[in-house]
Amino acid sequence: MSKLFKVLKIIKDVLGYLVMLVLVGMTVFVLVTNSRGDVPFFGNHSIMWVLTESMEPVIPERSNILVEKVDPSELAVGDIIVFVSRDPLIEGQRNTHRIAEIIGDNEEFVTKGDHNQVEDAYHVFPEDVVGRYVRNLPIVTRFTRLLSTKMGLMMIIVVVMAVMMLLYLPDLKKSLKKQEEEAAKSHEEFIEEMVRQELEKMKSMNLVIPGLNDAPAGPPAEVTSAEDAGDEPASDNTTGEDDKCSRA
Repeated sequence: MSKLFKVLKIIKDVLGYLVMLVLVGMTVFVLVTNSRGDVPFFGNHSIMWVLTESMEPVIPERSNILVEKVDPSELAVGDIIVFVSRDPLIEGQRNTHRIAEIIGDNEEFVTKGDHNQVEDAYHVFPEDVVGRYVRNLPIVTRFTRLLSTKMGLMMIIVVVMAVMMLLYLPDLKKSLKKQEEEAAKSHEEFIEEMVRQELEKMKSMNLVIPGLNDAPAGPPAEVTSAEDAGDEPASDNTTGEDDKCSRA
């Protein structure tokens, strides 16, 4: 039975760590995908954030998508790509549009948002390509949208705390109970040690301590009468002498 409890405790700890790892990982991804700059890839894939509705209905506004690394020479018309835009209005930011035309031997790419009426004014070059769209991530999107609000962030924190409390509350109770027992035991030992030291001190001063001396005092000696002891009472000769004197 004890082995079963140990196994269950290990499983509980692993699940707790996994929950924390997933939540922390998703939070980091949200922060990274909503920022500018390089995007970290895990293997050949990464998660990115599409802010606008320019690719609706394929990619809804404010959605997370799965992106794969790609060699620009392998791209074809119709592919949806993530690239660093050269448009002065959003220069340096990532954009996600479909390839409408390829110029030369994949030397330039003309892109267009499915929801937009016209093609992008600025072409995309191979060095601008970040990755190729794979699919939408609706579950991650829900989490991201929730986390992007203050209320949602507070809810996530509360959920994490609640999960951790449910997982570790029994262990916490056991730990607190053990500490209380150890504190009570230490207190008792401290009191006993203080009493022992005081008794030793009193002994060293030759003080009489009832019940703690080497030999307890015995009962007082019993006083017995002559009759009780079995001796005959001494005869009174005074009267006899007086009678003799009177006769003389």
